[in-house]
Amino acid sequence: MRIDDDGAGCVRVAAPAKLNLFLEILGKRDDGFHELVTVMTTVDLSDTLRVTRIESGIRLACEAPGVPADATNLAWRAAELAIERYGGGYAIELEKRIPSGAGLGGGSSDAAAVLLAADRLEGGACDPDTWSAAAASLGSDVPFFLYGGTAICRGRGERVEPVHDVPERHFVLVTSDIHCATGSVYAAVDTALTPSDTHLSIVPEALLGGDHRHLAGAILNRLEEPALRTHPALRRLRDDIGEWSDRPVYVTGSGSGLFLVAADAEEANQLRSTLDSRLRSRGRAHALVSTREA
Repeated sequence: MRIDDDGAGCVRVAAPAKLNLFLEILGKRDDGFHELVTVMTTVDLSDTLRVTRIESGIRLACEAPGVPADATNLAWRAAELAIERYGGGYAIELEKRIPSGAGLGGGSSDAAAVLLAADRLEGGACDPDTWSAAAASLGSDVPFFLYGGTAICRGRGERVEPVHDVPERHFVLVTSDIHCATGSVYAAVDTALTPSDTHLSIVPEALLGGDHRHLAGAILNRLEEPALRTHPALRRLRDDIGEWSDRPVYVTGSGSGLFLVAADAEEANQLRSTLDSRLRSRGRAHALVSTREA
C-alpha cells in the first residue's frame, strides 16, 4: 500500500482492490468457515484513507452512501486494534471508490490500511508480519492486503505466501448495482464437487510468464457458478460482456465484480471504451493494472 505523510500526525493511504485469479474450496472447517486456497492480486482501483492521531477514541467519516461510519465498519475495528497496541485514538476520513458487494475486498483493504497507517504514525516499520495475526481476526482477506501485490493465500485466506517479481498485468473490470452477499454465495457451493488445488501452480506460472492468453486460460473460481446461479442478472451481464468482447469473463471472489484479461494498457483501454458504450446503465467498465507489493 502507498502511505504518504500528510502533515503532522497524519498519513494518507491508498487502499487497493483485489482480483481473485484462482479460488478453490477444499472443504468445511470445524469453525464453520471454508478451507480454501486462492491467488489474489491487487489492482490500481483504490479507496483513500486519511488517518490522524488524536488523543483518544475513534472518529470515522465517510460520505459514500450505505457505508457505515461506526463499529460495523472494518476500518473502525482496525482502529480498535491499533488503540489496543498503541493507546490514544485515530480519526479516519474514508473516500470510497471500491464498490461494496463486488468481491473486490474494499472493506478488508481499508482495515489493513488503518493498521499500516497506525504503524507509520507510531514510527514503526509498517512490516506486514507485525499485524498479520491480529488482522486475521478482522476478516479473511485483511492479512493479504497488508502485503499487497500477488500472493497465494490458504486457510480462510489468512495464511499469505507472496509471489514476487510478477510483471504488470492488465485487466478490465465491470462493476454494477448487483450486490452479492458472500454468505449466500458460499451457501450455494456444490459440496458434491471434488476439490483440488492441483491447478494452483498454473496461475503463478502464467503471471510470471509473458502470454496474457495463458493467464486467461488458467483462471478458476469455485465461487463463480454459485454467484451466477444465485444472481441470474449477473449471469446475463457476464454472458453479454463475453459476447461484446469475444473473450472469457470471470467473477472475482463471491461477485459481483466481473473481469477480463487484456494484453496491455492499450487493449485494456479499448475494451473499457467498447464495454462502456454497451453497458449504459447496467454497469461501469474500468481499465486496471496490477500493483506490486506493499
